[in-house]
Amino acid sequence: MLLSARLAESSRLPVILLLALCALLSGCSGARMVQAVGQQPEAIPQTRYVIGVPYRINGVWYYPAENFGYDQTGIASYYGGERSGVDFHGRLTANGEVYDMNTMTAAHQTLPLPTIVRVTHLENGRSIVVRINDRGPFANNRIIDLSRRSAQLLGFERSGVAPVRVQIMADESRRVRDALVAGQPPPSVPELVAAAQTDAPPSRPAQLPSPQDGRPGVPTDLATAPGPQAPPPPPSPPTASARQPSSRASIFIQAGAFQNQRNADQLGARLARMGRIQVSSVRAAGSQLYRVRMGPFNSGAEADRALRRVATIAPQARIVIE
Repeated sequence: MLLSARLAESSRLPVILLLALCALLSGCSGARMVQAVGQQPEAIPQTRYVIGVPYRINGVWYYPAENFGYDQTGIASYYGGERSGVDFHGRLTANGEVYDMNTMTAAHQTLPLPTIVRVTHLENGRSIVVRINDRGPFANNRIIDLSRRSAQLLGFERSGVAPVRVQIMADESRRVRDALVAGQPPPSVPELVAAAQTDAPPSRPAQLPSPQDGRPGVPTDLATAPGPQAPPPPPSPPTASARQPSSRASIFIQAGAFQNQRNADQLGARLARMGRIQVSSVRAAGSQLYRVRMGPFNSGAEADRALRRVATIAPQARIVIE
């Protein structure tokens, strides 16, 4: 009896092993699918919801605020796993999380922490959803710093920078905010994405001004960074709506805009040795301006390299994407 029981038990072992193997393969397949669509597999940490106060980095003021119409184009970079400079992997983010370069997160200068945004690579059309949980970037006129995993999925880990469109996912961001404010666990990013209506982008996105970037430098806690008692007022947003980026973005460096054409021509002449310069007349806010631009460039990385040279002559220069 005992022997037959042992034989029966031993005969079930291959079946058990086969079922375990199937379960393991099924789990691996699911993980690959999650990585392939570029969504964050883990839940959002139950941390605090932070808007923050105005803060200054290297003389430049930034004004954190809720803006559920945020839609902007510019240059993205990534941080974590740097070959040179400061490696932020494992350090605390501005809202108190431990930064993990292998998750789908990002840093932004002014959006609340956390905020859910969609980032689209304007050169290859790839799009991912990430969670803003840190402050930055503060260099070279970039509008968002992505995690290394996000850069890999968007396809610019090797180049280091890329032209992108950043769109807030308003309903999803509100759900996360409301849960955190109520002291409840927020929904995970895959849950938010699955419930989102993402068939078409907003028809009239709001364009916000991007503050000029300074040199790298981040205070210990940007969400509560100290400043003077009376910070200057935030810049007023333009009345015109944002221009919808085309499938193939045109990338320029805008070195300056002047009311006096002579000043524009003089700056253009100084920059002419660096690349193709265009001085054009435009109307903005009811005024006639003469705009100095260099480009177009073939890639965000090329424009980023050129900006460093142009900034030695025109420190106010910035990258624009149309």
